[in-house]
Amino acid sequence: MNRQYLLISILGAFLICFNVFASDSNKAPMYFGDFKNLVIPASADKWIRMAADDFSDCFQRATGKELKIIEGANPQDMEGNIFIGNSCSLLKFFPDAGRSKSGIDCYELFADGRNVAVSGINGQGNMYGTYEILRRFGWEFYAPGCERLPTSNNPIPIFQVSVTPVFEQRVIALNFYCYPSIYSLKDCLKLGYSPYSLKESDADMSCSVPPGIGDSDFVRIYGNYYKKIILHNMAFLCPPWLYLKEHPEYYARDSAGKSKMTATTTPNKIKLCLSNPEVFKIVEARLKEWMSQTPNARYYAIVDGDSWDWCECEGCLKMDPPQVDCFPKDRKPQQLSDRMLKFINKLADFVREKYPDKIIVAAAYQSTGQPPLTVNHLASNVRILLCPDYNIGCKCQSHTFACFRNKEFLEYFKKWQHVAGEQLEVFEYPMNYKDIYNPFFSHDGMSKRLSFYQQNGVKGVTYCGQPYLFAELFIYLQGKLMWNPDLDRNKLEDEFLSAFYGSTAPEMKKFLEKIRARVNGDNPVHQSESCAQPSLLNADLVKQGYDIFLKAEKSLPVESPYYQRVKQVKLCGLLWADLNQYITRDDEGRYSHLKELADICRNSGNPQYVTSLTSATGVSMQEWLYKKFQINIKKEKQKAWYDAPEIVELRACSTSAELNDYIKKTKEKIKTQLQSVRRGDKILLPLNGFTVYGTQTSPILNKVGNDKQMVLLLYGQESMATSFILNSIPVLDLNIEIKGLDHDKNGKVPLLVKLNGTVVFDEPNSFSKTQMSDRCLSIPVHLLKKGENKLEIENMGKPAAFENWIMFSSFCIVTK
Repeated sequence: MNRQYLLISILGAFLICFNVFASDSNKAPMYFGDFKNLVIPASADKWIRMAADDFSDCFQRATGKELKIIEGANPQDMEGNIFIGNSCSLLKFFPDAGRSKSGIDCYELFADGRNVAVSGINGQGNMYGTYEILRRFGWEFYAPGCERLPTSNNPIPIFQVSVTPVFEQRVIALNFYCYPSIYSLKDCLKLGYSPYSLKESDADMSCSVPPGIGDSDFVRIYGNYYKKIILHNMAFLCPPWLYLKEHPEYYARDSAGKSKMTATTTPNKIKLCLSNPEVFKIVEARLKEWMSQTPNARYYAIVDGDSWDWCECEGCLKMDPPQVDCFPKDRKPQQLSDRMLKFINKLADFVREKYPDKIIVAAAYQSTGQPPLTVNHLASNVRILLCPDYNIGCKCQSHTFACFRNKEFLEYFKKWQHVAGEQLEVFEYPMNYKDIYNPFFSHDGMSKRLSFYQQNGVKGVTYCGQPYLFAELFIYLQGKLMWNPDLDRNKLEDEFLSAFYGSTAPEMKKFLEKIRARVNGDNPVHQSESCAQPSLLNADLVKQGYDIFLKAEKSLPVESPYYQRVKQVKLCGLLWADLNQYITRDDEGRYSHLKELADICRNSGNPQYVTSLTSATGVSMQEWLYKKFQINIKKEKQKAWYDAPEIVELRACSTSAELNDYIKKTKEKIKTQLQSVRRGDKILLPLNGFTVYGTQTSPILNKVGNDKQMVLLLYGQESMATSFILNSIPVLDLNIEIKGLDHDKNGKVPLLVKLNGTVVFDEPNSFSKTQMSDRCLSIPVHLLKKGENKLEIENMGKPAAFENWIMFSSFCIVTK
């Protein structure tokens, strides 16, 4: 009897299932364009509402229809619904929602062929899940102004997936020059990044920025400078405008007790006395107030000022490791992570009870970059933000930590890992901050580092800006890989190039591969974040590059958005470096490229171009144009450099003859003055009279020993030239007296010196490594000629960031 009952039950269940499936199979399939309602909880936060707005907007643009928004109620329709966020309505349609979520920003997606749903662990998770639902219907966001819409006839699928990002923190800080005005906060969220904004109104986000907390004096004194204390924020935590005058002891002092901070110290460089108990009370109170005003925020960066002016008072020195000289003479402070962590751990202990879910992020940066020697643990609510820059042994940003130039940092990473465990984040430097338009390619190295961080338990990654060469590609690709470093990078790259550059994608890929071959080839180029760079370009690549861009430009109408994007790559990958480094040397070619540069800047609408392409270098465009092209434009505050009359005239040249006339007229205006000054029996050759074929093209003020001097820097494989006049041929040989300084590394940089094309010196130099020293070269009289004589100097060392350079402060020809 029981067996018969069991068989009847099984048969009944089978028939019920068969009827259900038969019934479903008889229903017409549903498509993206068939959605009717968008359902959100009554308690929806700003992230869910943002996601709902974006979905509705995308749906309307793709289908021409509008969705009905249902808030906190059940939809009457049993199909054609999109659910965003956890609610009773969602559970009626998808009972399994919310059961398996774990991890920051994670979400689940559900689809049954008739409805779809997003169930996130938090508001941000719901937002990221909504964007992923749109992707499954064909939508993709590549960059501002470049988006692919879903199609109405994409069928509603059947699936259930759970997604958790590999990195909890995925930040790109687009706070350098023009890109913050191009990418909005919402744009970055669509690309998968964590919420990050420089706006005080956005302080209550996962990555919090310091709110005003009543400090109207700060805005009055510093204006919008608060944007620069997002990370280096000790001025916010212990405001100098409140305490410096009456309590200078609250701030960093030298060994004699004199304050290193003054009323003119910019807020992002403020350093505190970390051993002062009153300072600790102020910082604790300010931090708690900051946390109370931002209940939804999770991460709070507590980072010292961006300077080397650490406190040397007796109390602070006692916080440092014993038997370690943390303030060596003639070197920057070092090994200060112990004092920093003692302060941070104590601070974390004091705020944990009231705010157990909030995390303090402390930077291991510059002097605190070396792992601690006496502190072997972190408070549970602390994260270390490790900054792999040149100062702590990461000397190449183009490659992974397997690069021989990054060995020292790799050892530091392992030691920090031992201290921090899974409480470790990384702050990457993917661009050059000294010359942002010089081609810099960190794309592959940064992508591969994400896999390394994934394997080693790193919780978050922040990018400090982005390389300007193929910037949009970098921003898109890293946003994807921060969720999953195992994605196919080549496939993502090709998809982006096709969407962003249209029919010219093959040419852009070809140029990209040529750059990639320079970085990753048999003789790889190593680039660092804060020095004059070994150039990616050489004469062969420049010639090939112009051919590639000519083909791409000819295939596009000028009004096409693809045309402007190709021109942007040309500027950052070719034009600027070519003109700045004199790679193209014939006058017609150089002035023709300058004309194109001005046209690109004029037509781009890029606000950075309005002021200067040279902002990061400290050289004005007025100076640059005069130095490079003998074009003398007037400084006018309200006028961009490319709208100066002299540049407008250049841009109007439409034939080779007109261009050559312009060049001739320009050089006649600036009467030919050979850059030399005669004083008695000496001819002085001013530094600004040299044409430098390299990255550091103008004299800079540099500290040499205890003095600051104007110097010219010449890196490996770079050269410079100048001329001088002799009214008559001397009877005896001449001497050239040179003041120079060899790089402070092992070995001597080899120099090649020519006079009127003949080599007069070809061997390692003999300059001191620690201070300016004098050297004398003899010039045989038979090499000299009446009138103009040309002196050329070439650094024969290999290109390297911070290495193989030579520095000159003066040149003098002795004629007697």
